[in-house]
Amino acid sequence: MKNLLLAVVLIAVAGNACAIEPPPVLLVVQRDEGAKNQAGNHSGLLVFGIGAWAASSVNKKSARKVESFLRVVGTEDFVARSQAAFGCFANSQPCAARPAFADAELFSQAVRATPAHEGYVVELVPELVAEQMLIRAAAYRVRLPDDRELAPIDVSGRFHALYTTRAPASLAALRKPNPVALEAYWSEGDPRRIVSATIRGLAEINALFAILMSGEGGGPGEATMNLNQFPDKKRLACKGEALCALSYLFKDNGDSFVLVHSGNYAGWLDAEAAAHDANLPSLAQFGVPGTPLPAPAR
Repeated sequence: MKNLLLAVVLIAVAGNACAIEPPPVLLVVQRDEGAKNQAGNHSGLLVFGIGAWAASSVNKKSARKVESFLRVVGTEDFVARSQAAFGCFANSQPCAARPAFADAELFSQAVRATPAHEGYVVELVPELVAEQMLIRAAAYRVRLPDDRELAPIDVSGRFHALYTTRAPASLAALRKPNPVALEAYWSEGDPRRIVSATIRGLAEINALFAILMSGEGGGPGEATMNLNQFPDKKRLACKGEALCALSYLFKDNGDSFVLVHSGNYAGWLDAEAAAHDANLPSLAQFGVPGTPLPAPAR
């Protein structure tokens, strides 16, 4: 009987955990520098208000890298995977997950249906160059007014997170002498390597947002040193002494690193990417340098 009661309690607890309602999330995939001012695809006033606070930097060079990524992965597939990944936003516990919204009007309705009238906007900038893939994200809390008049939208709690993986150094060195071999790296495997990396990257970014919003990203956390103090510069190369001094090693997984910076930046870098450059704020703001994959010949 005692075991039966315990089982009932555990089932009830599990049921409550699964019933946790996550905050509504609006997913925005940034493609070019003009996207933030284009309100035609969504609810005009809402996108205009959010766009004024947009946090991800997209310039002409970055736009080409985004185009390269979406051409290889597929825009619809990436959006669908992203909607699923951020259903339980910044939450490692079971919840009553619903996909993140890709439509601002539906997001607006969901936010206004919550007691606090609050939700989150997650901006994604996925980039692909010949030797490296990067997904950088910005998230911020949005509180919408009670009505649909021209009232100000309250935006706060901005955070940045990124995931990046790089081809092995021996293969990356072939960018000029043998670019075809390097380009083929992302299409190998079943599922393709870039699809596997995308799935993992979205999950890692969501986990990074959980770290930042819990307050653990405010300092070294599990780390014992900032990046300038890391003894093996071949494993973790951070270019930019001032910024690197404010970036901390949160976790060394051996084949990857979790880094935090100033309480509002966090990043997951695989060993190849970290050995190339681990300047977290630079990657988050400006993306990865390099040449996008060429469009296939017609």
